[in-house]
Amino acid sequence: MTKNPKFLLKPLLVIFCFALGFSHVSYGQGFELSGEVKDQYQEPVAFASVFLLTVTDSTLLTGTSADENGAFLFSNIAEGLYFLKASYIGQVSENLPLEILKDTKIGALILEQEAEQLNEVTVTSNKPVVKREVDRIVFNVENTVISQNSSWDILRQTPGVLMMNDELKVRNQATTVYINDRKVQLSSDEVKSLLENYQGENIKSVEVIHNPPASYDAEGGSILNIITSKNVSIGYKGNVNAGYTQGVFPKYNFGTSHFYKTKRLNVNASYNYAPKKEYKNTLNNTNFMGDSGIVSVWDTDFDQVIRSNTHSAGLVIDYDFNDKNVLSFTSNALIQPKRDADFFQETTIKDASGVLDSLFTTNSFLSERKNNISGDLTFKHQFKDQGNLTVNAHYTNFDLDRNQDVNSDYFEPNGSFIRDFNFSTLADQQIEIKTAQIDYNDYLGSVFFETGIKSSFIDSKSKLDYFLENNGTEFIPNLSDDYTYDESVYAGYFSLSKDWEKWSVKTGLRAEQTESSGVSVNVSTINDLSYFELFPSFYLLHNINDNHSLSFDYARKVQRPRYEDLNPFRTYINEGTFE
Repeated sequence: MTKNPKFLLKPLLVIFCFALGFSHVSYGQGFELSGEVKDQYQEPVAFASVFLLTVTDSTLLTGTSADENGAFLFSNIAEGLYFLKASYIGQVSENLPLEILKDTKIGALILEQEAEQLNEVTVTSNKPVVKREVDRIVFNVENTVISQNSSWDILRQTPGVLMMNDELKVRNQATTVYINDRKVQLSSDEVKSLLENYQGENIKSVEVIHNPPASYDAEGGSILNIITSKNVSIGYKGNVNAGYTQGVFPKYNFGTSHFYKTKRLNVNASYNYAPKKEYKNTLNNTNFMGDSGIVSVWDTDFDQVIRSNTHSAGLVIDYDFNDKNVLSFTSNALIQPKRDADFFQETTIKDASGVLDSLFTTNSFLSERKNNISGDLTFKHQFKDQGNLTVNAHYTNFDLDRNQDVNSDYFEPNGSFIRDFNFSTLADQQIEIKTAQIDYNDYLGSVFFETGIKSSFIDSKSKLDYFLENNGTEFIPNLSDDYTYDESVYAGYFSLSKDWEKWSVKTGLRAEQTESSGVSVNVSTINDLSYFELFPSFYLLHNINDNHSLSFDYARKVQRPRYEDLNPFRTYINEGTFE
């Protein structure tokens, strides 16, 4: 969508100047902090999570994951006082106070085994098993103590996974969630809502795939692949659960799960309802730089009150025709009929000497309705020689309506009213995602062989209407748009892997042909793209002993926008700032 140059010039200049200043501070004064994470027996703890916190209120600043040998490294740490702590599957070290004045290397952060005392009998919880494979880490949680938590809590405790600002990260980068090797077509907020309400007892294992192999889409980034378990007992089992959390506002949820199994049929159905009222406060300080230094300082206090009602449901049906043929249907639905948000922002603007120049306040109300429904149909055939053929079809339908009213008032330093600025937006988005995939794997002697083909199609339609509300209602065409985006990706891949006593190797190649078209009514342009790319991958693992290993991985990737990025929607803070 075309942007108004005058309208965006000031915000873009602000962002540019701020980025230059931030970059200067970060790289000019950054230090490294390194060390190890060990258990009480002085053994390295592989893939432990390590966090750097403020000393004033223990606010999380940044995090990283230890490698296979328990070693960790932070870069570009500013001079100052910090707390350092580590965690691993629910265990947390004590906060270690540090003063960073130069590159610093500590000895080790020690994790103690937690134990519970019951009438002079010490009960130590069984740990889930962590297994290192050539291209991934497998975290087996079935029938362990943490399987009683929600799926979201299990992912938070998965080795090598960090949670920062309610977002899951691997190697300090945002990650994509899969369930049974099928991509979950949800935004990060929607994934959190889905997994918070999905019972952990349904999970067999979590696979942390830092650099996905050729069988996965070539889009860059890591993957968290959730492998679900099946109800092994013939008959019916069900449960009802409820949760309550007290924060600034109370939050609660209600859910129910049902399992039914016969000799050939396996059914798993779940439903959860989660009404929420949340409060967020953000304090922001922005220094605008000029040739002589700081020319203006903006201090912003931003309050958000968000109310939402979310219904989530899941259905899994497996039918075994015989020992060799299985048909499965999986569906997830996230229905959010109501999400209202009240935003209030107060910004003071000072000159370089700290004298108040002006201030403004903004009140904003946002109303949103969202539906996301997906389904997978999968047929799996096992050949006599242990080979497998899998055929899958997937469909996702996403629908979003969003309305926003924004009202800003500007004042002199003495409080005298200068002017106001009022506007509203109406937005609508509809997206359909369709995929079809065939995969085959078998052993060629002692070498494991995988191959497959996949086609995926995205059809996105977005509409944004912008209205000035200063003197009546006036439609603004150059800030409005109808935008359509279509994308087709045709892919094929193969991979070979082999295991020896202490060595494992895997290599593969993926080929993708991409066709995309974007049409903007506002600027009357069509952007067509067509390109073919090859994506090689290679993995090497050497197990030195039971506690130490060395690994190497390489995979070429491409960056594509997620479906929530394919729309022109703006959530406005005020008329010059949006996200």
